[in-house]
Amino acid sequence: MRGARAILAALALAACSSDVPLAPRDLDEAAKRFDPPPPGLAALYVVREGTFVSAPVTLLVDRRRVGLLGYDTYSRLELPPGGHAVRVQDLDSGQQLAVTNVQLAVGDIRFVSVGTAALDSPLTNTITEMNARELPGTQGRTAVAGKRLVARGR
Repeated sequence: MRGARAILAALALAACSSDVPLAPRDLDEAAKRFDPPPPGLAALYVVREGTFVSAPVTLLVDRRRVGLLGYDTYSRLELPPGGHAVRVQDLDSGQQLAVTNVQLAVGDIRFVSVGTAALDSPLTNTITEMNARELPGTQGRTAVAGKRLVARGR
């Protein structure tokens, strides 16, 4: 029985491996300094949280694709002030999995967490439901600290 559990755990871990490209380590370290955004903009961190069985998802802001998020990753976006819809979609089907709205002011540094709420099967790694919510600053910084920055442009 113990051997079967180990095999299942290994299969599930292999299933969560993704092709999400990571940014160079120096950019990751710079983003984790939480420097203020450029003048006239706000910084928004979108953090992927959840179990180790997490298929990559497409990240969109205001219906514009900005990249991918995989297990234990995050993205830093510099956006104009105003309201922004943060969405995640299934990478293959384009099905919307979660959305939340964030109101940004000039100079803000804000955080959104997206996490897996339900899986059809850990072995097939099919996500059926996610959640998206804004995190308080301290909690957001802690969440980012344990993740890796994704590369932009994919």
